[in-house]
Amino acid sequence: MLNKSEKEVMQIVYEKCNNQGSCLITINQIKAQLKHKNISEQKIKSAVKSLQLDNYYDLILCEKNGEQIYCINLLKKGYSFKRETQQNKRMVVSKIIFAIITGVITFLVGRMLIYFFN
Repeated sequence: MLNKSEKEVMQIVYEKCNNQGSCLITINQIKAQLKHKNISEQKIKSAVKSLQLDNYYDLILCEKNGEQIYCINLLKKGYSFKRETQQNKRMVVSKIIFAIITGVITFLVGRMLIYFFN
């Protein structure tokens, strides 16, 4: 399960690499596209490295004009990132619906027991 910063970084990388399967991206580009601007560069680097270790993509570090550039090639898990997030959302929604239904059933059974035994 990815944490909040890893999800955001992976979303940015996925959108950037979607058509070709690979892309060149800098930390500044990632930081500019983040929804939560208070994430530090160190946290971004950590998220990028964690995603590589989790086999979402291959990562090659390059340097151009003194700036670090990430060469990212999506792997199988990286391509399935969008589907994985949709499945997680469905799972949460189904758990909430299940909890609501069981709550209603419990309430109704309780009311029926009170009615029958009074």
